[in-house]
Formats: sequence, structure tokens, C-alpha cells
Amino acid sequence: MAKMKPNFSLDDYSTAIIYQTGSRSILEVETNFAFVLNVSNVQHEPPGTGLELVPGLQLRKATGAEIAAIKDVLEKQAGNGTYTPWQNSKVQEADNKWSHAVLPEDQWRYFVVGFEGSNSPIAALEQLLSIAPVEFKLGFTLLRSAFAGQKAKTPTLIFDAGRLFSQVNRILQEDLPFVEITPTIASEILTMHQTLQTCDRHLVNVERLSKEMLGLDALPYESLLLFLGYFAILESLLTHAPNPNDTIDSITRQVKRKLILLNNRWQPRLDYAAFKEATPESIWSQMYSYRSALAHGSEPDFKGKLNLLSPRSALTLLRQTVKAVLRQAIKEPQLIFDLRNC
Repeated sequence: MAKMKPNFSLDDYSTAIIYQTGSRSILEVETNFAFVLNVSNVQHEPPGTGLELVPGLQLRKATGAEIAAIKDVLEKQAGNGTYTPWQNSKVQEADNKWSHAVLPEDQWRYFVVGFEGSNSPIAALEQLLSIAPVEFKLGFTLLRSAFAGQKAKTPTLIFDAGRLFSQVNRILQEDLPFVEITPTIASEILTMHQTLQTCDRHLVNVERLSKEMLGLDALPYESLLLFLGYFAILESLLTHAPNPNDTIDSITRQVKRKLILLNNRWQPRLDYAAFKEATPESIWSQMYSYRSALAHGSEPDFKGKLNLLSPRSALTLLRQTVKAVLRQAIKEPQLIFDLRNC
């Protein structure tokens, strides 16, 4: 008897659960899909169609059966059983307080990326989205059948437990906003995908670093390790071990000089609006002091030495910066390689 070939592949973080026919029938959907956590709307023409992100992967509204499966997974795998932000919106009352209102069903925010065959293209898309300009997160993948060519439905749920729980919690805490996906955003993602196919991976290993970005998504958003993790990726991209005899070769100076150069090349430029019109040099000096405080176990002083920063503004700027450098590494890997070594 021929051995059946699995219809899925796993990375270092993912888990796959295969259900026998009828054992969790709510997951027995007709087509493969990946649930998108934080999309509020998709602009597309004509209405009712999907928006292609990369070849073979189409972003669209979820069907009724897919919504039922999504709710089941969110409840059982992410602990989301009562308040569902995908069906509710935040409303400001007359007394300046906020409440939640149930959305009409045609405005529910359940969106999926539909696909055929193996989940490998979805895994690649998820890595790509980890460095996209817009924060746009996949939650889990559901396959119709576990094995290629299998007629019976054996739904296969693929997810990273830590990442799913952490990102759902970000949505509940309103740290991960819902976004509208436009044709322009889809075009940017497609361009990144196409450029990645031809870039020199020997110069900068973007795939490995984007996996590290996904790994950080499993940490609670309040974790100080997030800042250290992003900073470690930034240093690995832009810095070399400083020469102890060269006073201008410090890690701090390397980061500041190289980011100023890069910020003059890319679009959009880094957003420094949250930092009281301070210069980028001053901001990054404090960013590195914050990093050093965390790495060496001291208490960050946001009222004194780090007065330009807050934990939230620093993390937002750092994540935006790392993603921008990784996108530049796709476009100009030789430039990033040379910057790291100069």
C-alpha cells in the first residue's frame, strides 16, 4: 500500500493537530484557509471577490462555515469565548466613556487567506508579513485534509500556541489594531514577495531573521524581552564587534550613523513624531541606554535619563525600524551587508 504524503509542513514553532472525520466536525470546512487576526475590511473590485496577496493566496471574507470554525478555534486554542472583537466595535458615549456595540453580521471582521494544496505558501506569507509596513497577522491555518489526495475530511489545525494566544490578547487589549487592506498594501506585499525570490540570501538571511520576528510575537506585549529581542536583530543586521581601540566604533554610534543613512533612502521614513521633536541622534542614544539598562538589570529612568522615551513608544519605534531594515535587506542585500561590516 502506498504511503500517504502529508499535506502540510511545520516550522520550528508550529503544531499540527489532525482530527479524524467526525471528531471535531465544526472544523470540516470545504477549502483550506488561514485566519487573519486583524483585518477590518478589504478593498477590492469587483465587490464580493478577494484580493490576491501573492500568487495563489487570496484575502477574502470568511464564509459562514469558516466563521464557525474560527470561533471554535479561538475559544478552544486561544481562550476567547465571550467578548469577540471580530463581531463588536468600540463606541464613544456622550459622557466620553467607551462601550462596545455588536456589529451587523455583514460588517463582521472575519477574513481569511484561501489557498489550495500544502500550507507551505502560507508559512512563507506569514514570514513576509512579519516585516511588512502594516501590522497584519495570521492566527492559524486549517486544512481540509491531512494528506494530499485524501477524499475524507481530516481537518488539520496548524498554529503556534504562544503566538496565537499573545496576538489575540493584543487585539483584546487594543494593542493590535484592525487594519483595512487596500490594493496598494497588497501590491507592496506582492513586490516584497517578488523581490525576495531574487535577492542574495548569502549576504543577509532574511528568512531566518523573519522567523525570529515571528518568534518574538509569542511573547506577551508587556514583556521587556521584546525590546531586547528586536534590538538583538537590529544589531545583527547593522553592527560589527567594535574595535576597543577606536572610540568612534561603538555599537551606539554604529546604529545611529547607519540608521540616519538608511532613513534617507527608504519610504516611508521612520516616524519620530512621538519624541518631542528630538533629533534622531538623541533618540537612538536613549534607545541604546534603555537597551543597556534592561540587559544589565537596572531600572530604566523614563523621568530622567530616558525622558524622551516610554516603553510603548520605544518598542513601537524599534519594531518599525527592524522591519524597515529587513525590507531594505530584501531590496539591497549588498548595502546592508556592507553597512554591517563598515
